[in-house]
Amino acid sequence: MSSSSPPGSMIRSEVWYWDGNVVLQASNTQFRVHWSVLGQHSSVFHDMCGLPQPPDQPSIDGCQIVELADDPQDVEYLLKALYIPVFHCQEKLSLSVIGAFIRLGRKYDFKYLLDSAVARVTAYLPSTLEEWDAIQSGEKSGSIDWEDNMKSATLDLITLASDSNIFSALPSAYYVATETWTPVIHPRGPVRRHSKSRWNTGCFDQPGLA
Repeated sequence: MSSSSPPGSMIRSEVWYWDGNVVLQASNTQFRVHWSVLGQHSSVFHDMCGLPQPPDQPSIDGCQIVELADDPQDVEYLLKALYIPVFHCQEKLSLSVIGAFIRLGRKYDFKYLLDSAVARVTAYLPSTLEEWDAIQSGEKSGSIDWEDNMKSATLDLITLASDSNIFSALPSAYYVATETWTPVIHPRGPVRRHSKSRWNTGCFDQPGLA
């Protein structure tokens, strides 16, 4: 999405089809797509399409504008998945994409995207020791791209699993967090947490901690 537009002006997303018949607007970003595509995958949009509209309803080139109270980046990820199947069929997806599928999948009943995203989370964070060992041994590959930011992504994953009621993934998620973060007890204060990699480099070595 473009970021050069003045504050308050509308941004036209990359997801803009000239023959689209509805414009989704999230914050100041607009997406021109098709009711038929939305309705095919979402019962919410399927029902929304048939609702009568007031005569003074805002439009663009005759296309109804539907305002969404969602993050525009989430909306873009979801629409790309609908229009570009290879986008969500990649071996690994970033946590931000998976989160978008789960959030909007639940809200608008995009069942396939929701189920596939939850499956990625539970595949990476299984509920059995056998499945966990298979991932750690390399017999089974993970399906989440951590984007070289494992530390913060681990906490984001815990939040996502908790908020999305994927409770079976939480034990593994907490275990990953304990492997990623090492507690450091400061002699003059409460427990702090630092990443294990930084602890191992000695960045936080202090007298009395040995």
